Amino acid sequence: ANSDLETRIAAADNTLQGDIYYNGDLRKWQKAVNAFKIRVLVQMSKKTDTDLNVGGEFAKILENPGKYPLFESNDDDLAYKYNSVSDKYPTNPDNFGFDALRNNMSATHIGLLTSLQDPRVFVIAEPGTYYTDTLGLSRTDFAAYVGAPFDEGLDAMSSKAQGGVYALIGRKRYYGGYTAEPGVQIGYAELCFNIAEGINRRWYTAEDAATWYEKGITASMNFFGITDVATLTTYLAQPLVAYKGNSSEGLKQILEQRYLALFQQAGLESYFHYRRTGSPAFVFGGPGTGNAGLIPRRFQYPT
Repeated sequence: ANSDLETRIAAADNTLQGDIYYNGDLRKWQKAVNAFKIRVLVQMSKKTDTDLNVGGEFAKILENPGKYPLFESNDDDLAYKYNSVSDKYPTNPDNFGFDALRNNMSATHIGLLTSLQDPRVFVIAEPGTYYTDTLGLSRTDFAAYVGAPFDEGLDAMSSKAQGGVYALIGRKRYYGGYTAEPGVQIGYAELCFNIAEGINRRWYTAEDAATWYEKGITASMNFFGITDVATLTTYLAQPLVAYKGNSSEGLKQILEQRYLALFQQAGLESYFHYRRTGSPAFVFGGPGTGNAGLIPRRFQYPT
């Protein structure tokens, strides 16, 4: 596909019509093709077959950006843009009374954000009213954001959420209008973390994983409207955030940051990474898990 697109671009063949993603820009489609290939290669990290040559294919793309162009910013994202007339964002003012108070956040996600003093939590979540109204904590106090344990029973979880113990999804962002945020299918932030992971795995040595790791965090922050340079600099300098090198610790950081960046995005991509890596670490086995206390790793085929 990359080669075919290059041929059409060279021939100035811009006959693509009805393109709801890139408005016929074949160069952006070419970038999306290569970003998707990077995604697939990373998902094949455990495949060591010599004929697949996963690491070699990964390096080939990064070694030749002229032949294999990649996303350069969030502006290149393959993203579906909602509109306020014919295709509204799934959570919108029309659905506010139906499910806004049912969407509480999970301890896995919120706990990771608050442990990293991550300002994205203030965008994607609302603090529990128990902490703000009863205890008097500020909406910008990380202690006011608590998520529900993954394996808690639904009755207990619902009761606590309604009682203001658990953080809810950020209603200003997700219910405040009909367009909310684009539905990113393949994005720049994800690409950055995929490249960082490949370099961490030593598939390519001419570039630094830390650079791509920081680019991914910055891109994700920008996507959520956090653009202040001082805020980003302070966040990246934290001991828990600063990249720990091409080690298992560094890899864990990449996996967790990609998980945070993919919130509400890219379909089941985070689940596929969980299946492959076991990250992030979910707490399970309680009454809310079901399935004999196990997280499903395969879809069941119908009889």
